[in-house]
Amino acid sequence: MTDYSYDHGAAQQAEERVETAATNLQSAVDELEEHVTKLASAWSGDEHETYSGIHGKVSRGFDSITQVLTQIRQTLGDNSQQVLSMQKGINNTILHG
Repeated sequence: MTDYSYDHGAAQQAEERVETAATNLQSAVDELEEHVTKLASAWSGDEHETYSGIHGKVSRGFDSITQVLTQIRQTLGDNSQQVLSMQKGINNTILHG
């Protein structure tokens, strides 16, 4: 028979890594946007319109990635809490019948 266990430490580390990835991505996007905004301020007409369209698509893509990473982090945290709750219930049942 195979024993299964939940490694809370590993789950916590995974949650932290995902949160760090989301934070780093957002920082990189903010920095990139700052640089491109400076460049775009000199553009006019078609160049500015083209940039605005591309910028909107890229921003929505990065926002989606950040949202997915946030959802993954939340799911990991929720799962850990559910496992802890289940383990407490099982232990309580075993101890108190």
